[in-house]
Amino acid sequence: MLDIKTRRITTSDKPVEYSENGSCDVAGKQAHCMYTGFEFDYRNAAPNSWLDCVYKTSQPVHSANIYSREKRQQQSWRYRLFLAQGLNHYLKVGYENKEPGDKGILTTRIKCSYFGHSMLNVHQSVKLN
Repeated sequence: MLDIKTRRITTSDKPVEYSENGSCDVAGKQAHCMYTGFEFDYRNAAPNSWLDCVYKTSQPVHSANIYSREKRQQQSWRYRLFLAQGLNHYLKVGYENKEPGDKGILTTRIKCSYFGHSMLNVHQSVKLN
């Protein structure tokens, strides 16, 4: 069975202040961002396996990457983290890109499972104003 040992997961009952700590590429344009993320060590992954993850936010957000920016706002989407065999390390980096008019507290939750077993639960709140 997969064994996960978390190394750094930012979870807090108190929201952290939005603080730009780098730049990111949003749909081919440079923007100021706040990088966030988590990392973990794992072992005993089955061949060709992954974590099924659900990402949810407390308010609608635009999903973006270096190639495109979603025109619709989302509050939930699914993705997979592919795992390698042996003893390994995984680093998942993301970013928040505040836009004019964004306010309140944005809470993100990521829950990942492995063959139906809950393995990872990450949450973070960022104060936008």
